[in-house]
Amino acid sequence: MFLSPHQILPGGIKGIAILLSHITEMKLGLILLFINLPFVIFRRRNVKQTMTALVALIVTMLFTLLLYPTQPLVSEPLLASIIGGVIFGSGIGLIVRYGWYVDGVNDVAVYLKKTIRLSIGEILMIINLTILACGGLYFGWDQAIHSVIAYYTAYKAIQFTLEYRSRKMVWVHSEVREKLANALRQEFGQDIAFLTHASQHGTELFFTISHHNIKKLNAMIQDVDQSANMKVSYTSSASSDPYYKI
Repeated sequence: MFLSPHQILPGGIKGIAILLSHITEMKLGLILLFINLPFVIFRRRNVKQTMTALVALIVTMLFTLLLYPTQPLVSEPLLASIIGGVIFGSGIGLIVRYGWYVDGVNDVAVYLKKTIRLSIGEILMIINLTILACGGLYFGWDQAIHSVIAYYTAYKAIQFTLEYRSRKMVWVHSEVREKLANALRQEFGQDIAFLTHASQHGTELFFTISHHNIKKLNAMIQDVDQSANMKVSYTSSASSDPYYKI
């Protein structure tokens, strides 16, 4: 209702589907179904995830058939790219946060990483920029600029959705492990949750903490032990899929 009527491509399978829909004049919902279906069916996952992804894909197809083509809700392409990017990115962020199926392009990136010396994020960026470039060649470069704006807005929305009221998993290697653990307990109280198996490692700490305390945590660890190493990642209590744990 914001991106597709203005021929704005957000990247990923959705961007490919919008492009093919305009080229072939085939229903956008059907293209989304046909492109995503092989990834949903043949990708290794448990039955619950497969069925949930299939239901979500069918619902997406039905709503897309209902709402597209339609008159755009916003007549200005720049405003449509920003609003559409926020909505699109927020939806993707919620899906990633809870560990469910996102987009077949992610699976392609994971597969290519086996043969290409690039990170999954770099491969995804190359794929998406290629999609946006194809859109620019077909729709015009003005539309390509709006697509880049939508893509960047969606990226920031994904980032915000992942971090909003989220917790992060933290791994710390320190030679003064017990001293550091006591200091962290005293400083953060109930906000820090140490994993039960952390005591098995003489120099390592594993715990979760609210994302807004990460900067304070890093400064405190450096004060206690300047030689300590720390790694941080998002946590997803519902996810069992390592590809979508950021």
